Parts: sequence; C-alpha cells; structure tokens
Amino acid sequence: MAKQFSKAQLLVDIHTERSRLEKTLATLGAAEMVQPGAVGTWSVKDVLAHLAAWEGFFLAWYQAGLQGSSPATLPVGMGKRAIDTLNHEIYAQNQGRSLDAILAEYKDY
Repeated sequence: MAKQFSKAQLLVDIHTERSRLEKTLATLGAAEMVQPGAVGTWSVKDVLAHLAAWEGFFLAWYQAGLQGSSPATLPVGMGKRAIDTLNHEIYAQNQGRSLDAILAEYKDY
C-alpha cells in the first residue's frame, strides 16, 4: 500500500527540498550554472527554467481549479511522450534567455 501524505507534510517537504536546492545554488557561480552536464546535457540554468515552467503550470492548474475551469495544459492523461515533448519545448523556449532572467523567474515561484 502506498504511503499517504497530508497537505501539511507535502508543504513541509516542498519547503525543505527548496531550501536544500537554494543552499546548493548559493555555492555555484554564473559560469557553473550555464555549464552543460548538471542533468544529462542540461545546465543548472536549464533545470531552473524547467522547474519554474512546471511550477507555473501547477499554479495555473490550481487557479483554474479554484475558478471551476480547465487549464490550457492538462496534466491528467498526459502520456510520457506528451510530457517529453512539453519538456523539450520548455528547454527550447528558454535557451536564449539569460541566467539572470531564469533566476528571477525561478525565485518568483
């Protein structure tokens, strides 16, 4: 049986992991953040852009749910191929953006 978590525990986990990530990011310089290889060929900048995009999706899904509507990008029923395609689009859309712009967006979420 899968372990069930409460909303309170989920929020604690989110804050704990975000804090761990922030501490790691604080040890990196700009040159390190744009160097490919953090995850496969992605740089830290690419990963942060990816996280910010998915956090933005989540907030849009949450807001749509509060309003009783459906968001434009639906997570339910998305297969691996669709998610992989979406992740590639996020990557491509952010390649020309500066590290500063990506960091600012990431910190906004």
